[in-house]
Amino acid sequence: MKKTLIAALLAAPVLLAGPVLAEAPPGGPARGEEKFAEMDLNGDGVISHAEFVAQREQKFARTDVNQDGLISFDEAMAAKKAVMGGQTPEAKGPRDGKGNMFTYLDIDGDGFISLEEMEVFSDRRFKDMDSNLDGQVTLLEAKAAMRDLFIKRSRGRD
Repeated sequence: MKKTLIAALLAAPVLLAGPVLAEAPPGGPARGEEKFAEMDLNGDGVISHAEFVAQREQKFARTDVNQDGLISFDEAMAAKKAVMGGQTPEAKGPRDGKGNMFTYLDIDGDGFISLEEMEVFSDRRFKDMDSNLDGQVTLLEAKAAMRDLFIKRSRGRD
């Protein structure tokens, strides 16, 4: 179950959250550095909060296929499946049969994820990565956040 949650977090940038580097991307460290470079829109070696927000909004819009301003469980699973190379994602949740990550992001419990709900999650992720609180994330900070998340997940804490 923990591996499923980690996989859900892995897909969070594509699913909804915009760029979230606190997960290990498929392909290992080289893929993580590629993802970081993609997120660094102006190529200055850091991801600013503005870059982070811009990507979150773009990815939210791509995931919201019907463009109703909400991401349904089916839209989230389709995006996750695309990230997983066509494999069907496991969608087991604690009570509702939905994926844990989806349930976690659906703060108001209405069965959909709004951009506002996504902002709560991704802003927290950005703050977690920005260890020196300078408003930008370096590759080193992103890697440290990734390591810390894996340690936390392996111990069964959220």
